Amino acid sequence: MNEIIKELYNIEERAGQIVENTQSKKQELERRKQEKEEQIEKELQGEMEGRLTILKTQVDEEAEEKIKKITEKTSQYTEQLMQKYEEEGDKIVQAIFERIIEV
Repeated sequence: MNEIIKELYNIEERAGQIVENTQSKKQELERRKQEKEEQIEKELQGEMEGRLTILKTQVDEEAEEKIKKITEKTSQYTEQLMQKYEEEGDKIVQAIFERIIEV
């Protein structure tokens, strides 16, 4: 009977060791999983920052190009107005002066 009790005790002790070993392995796997998740998150963060930088650069370049075109168009329009004023300014002033005199 003592041998049976001893054997049961040994079985219980081994079962306890198996449970402890399993828990230890489970904790190690969870730790590894957490580390991998953190690594993936960092990689994704870096990739997103890289993509955002590229997009920002593209948007800045497009905005710069649009500003340049608008500036050029404004400059051309101003030159056209100045040229028209130089060519027809005296006529316009004369017409205004004649209307003032008629009144």
